[in-house]
Amino acid sequence: MKIRIGKTLIKAYRRSDLFKDFGRKDISHLVPKIVPVTREGHTFNMTVWVDPVEEEKALKQHLKEQKYQEHSAELARKQENEQRRVNRAKDYLSQGKTAEYEARRSSMRSFRGGRVGITEAVMDGYPVTSGKDHYVFIGRVSSKSLKPGDIIGATYKATNEGADVYEFIGFSGTEKEYGEGGKKYNTLKEVFESEGVHSNKELEEKQDKNKYGNETYMIVKDLETGEQGPWFYLFKGRWSRGSGAEALTFWKVQKV
Repeated sequence: MKIRIGKTLIKAYRRSDLFKDFGRKDISHLVPKIVPVTREGHTFNMTVWVDPVEEEKALKQHLKEQKYQEHSAELARKQENEQRRVNRAKDYLSQGKTAEYEARRSSMRSFRGGRVGITEAVMDGYPVTSGKDHYVFIGRVSSKSLKPGDIIGATYKATNEGADVYEFIGFSGTEKEYGEGGKKYNTLKEVFESEGVHSNKELEEKQDKNKYGNETYMIVKDLETGEQGPWFYLFKGRWSRGSGAEALTFWKVQKV
């Protein structure tokens, strides 16, 4: 007989099969396993003997398939949520509403309380204007995942408040102050490998020992102005901007 583990069938031996299949051969490599068996509408437990190596292989395959299914389901939910945000942004845009519009409108009625800032408007799905284009911020992304050419959003609200859209260019080296040497690395992984660190915090702590300004900067291009530069740096483990070290949150964006 065979039993199923996930989608995989493995050989199992009933007590009556052992002598027939093995005779007087050693069967110490087999282990007993209790499995449910259904016959004529009745279910009962039966003890069978299986090869633990084959059972482990089948179990690993089952767990792999289960993990893939869970990942696929999570990815489908994520894509569904992203599409919902895109549709909402298109609806807002058809009404002439943008994140900037909603923030200004909220500011004018702020005396009533409950003012909505631009970052809250972005999170609610209002599109952001950048040049002649509009973008919806559909999900947060890590700086570790960025690669040259990615179009990303960045929100901040510590000292000032804003939501901007950039093209990610890369990272500077530390040879010249304030990233003026230009792009040296394509990804944060390359920076980590070069510096022998594993996180933004470790990178910042190591480079704090350098001369001030000789640190890694993130280089981006502002899609509003077309200007490009090493504008973002690490502060307290977060990529930040400006003299006030405003922490940034990066977003995956889509044009609407």
